[in-house]
Amino acid sequence: MRMPVRECSFAILADSVAEIVGKKNLAYIAIKQAASTDNPARERWASNLFGQISVTNRKQIRSNAMDRAYVERDKRRSEDKRVAEPQGVDWSNLFVHSST
Repeated sequence: MRMPVRECSFAILADSVAEIVGKKNLAYIAIKQAASTDNPARERWASNLFGQISVTNRKQIRSNAMDRAYVERDKRRSEDKRVAEPQGVDWSNLFVHSST
């Protein structure tokens, strides 16, 4: 089972933050905590801490996160295509009534 979009988005952002400013940065910690709960206060806290990261670093984070998000989107789309329709199923008999 794949990760829900919200959790995946937070994971991508957290990974991108960690790559640029490190896992000890409070913004990274706040984003990881916000991902694990539906608490709007934690999301605001994460947003505020993220806003304190320098503009240059935020631009790098954004670029990395967007690249990862596109890869994830493409992966999900290809998974959806693979499971969209079962192969080898004879759909012609689906609505045929039996004569018994």
